[in-house]
Amino acid sequence: PANWWKLYDDPALDKLVQEALSANPNLRVAMANLDRARAIYTEARSGQFPSTSMSGGVGYGRDQTTWSGTGQAPDNVSYELDLFGRVRRDIEAARDDTDAVAAAYDAARVVVVAETTRAYVDACSYGESIGVARSSVELAQRSLDLIDSQAHAGSASHLDVERAGLTLAQAQSALPPLQGQREAALFELAALTGRTPSQVPEPARACTKAPEISGALPVGDGTALLRRRPDVRQAERQLAADTARIGVAVADLYPRVTLGASGNYLRNDYLKGNRTLSFSFGPLISWTFPNMMVARSRIAQAKAQSAASLASFDGAVLNALKES
Repeated sequence: PANWWKLYDDPALDKLVQEALSANPNLRVAMANLDRARAIYTEARSGQFPSTSMSGGVGYGRDQTTWSGTGQAPDNVSYELDLFGRVRRDIEAARDDTDAVAAAYDAARVVVVAETTRAYVDACSYGESIGVARSSVELAQRSLDLIDSQAHAGSASHLDVERAGLTLAQAQSALPPLQGQREAALFELAALTGRTPSQVPEPARACTKAPEISGALPVGDGTALLRRRPDVRQAERQLAADTARIGVAVADLYPRVTLGASGNYLRNDYLKGNRTLSFSFGPLISWTFPNMMVARSRIAQAKAQSAASLASFDGAVLNALKES
């Protein structure tokens, strides 16, 4: 489930996860990448619509019908005929790229939540272990005091005292590693939530009992698990985007045909009546012929990239099967 960490039923953990989701630097980078991909997709879609251009200037002239100086204000409208699917495939590639980046964001989110939960559980577990270790030290100290009293009374040997002292030293030596591991988990938790090491969340520092999950995670079957994995979705969408780019490259083998229209408007304050206006409209057709060597090279590049993406997708699926 999306909020699987709530199976721990720990309000402190819920708050830490929400902080990590809103402040984690890696997630902020992933979100910025997603916003950029969406903007690129919007730009690609704009290729479906006509484009316009306008220019203006000021000049003087006597003949409105023949003047071609800076006083004209030409307007141009152009539209590329997508005869060979270049625009359509470019839009498809941009959409698939956006889906791939969205899956990458989901993957980053899964990692942040998992690492935050793990760091919190580790900190609580080490806190519990430290409590147990301190109890062991207290018991060893009591045992040493008792045996030392018995030795003074003649009912215990000096060797017994040394053994009790060794047990105490061993119990004391277990504390520093546990304390160090707990501090490392707390520092990691601070970094995951966008804090400095000196700003460790107080609920995590105060936790001394490892939380227990209330039930088994509803994983489901292997097929459903593969479909939910964001790394598999990212690899599949990247493969789709690179496959679409082959179509874009193939379309570059053919001429680009652009239809358009242009109009001119000119006003002269020194002339009266209909002579004050001058305009013209007409169709525009332009052909752009490709460089065949460059186009075929780009097709080869697109096919090679698609093959690499296919291999990455196969690797992602195999890794998912191994981990599941």
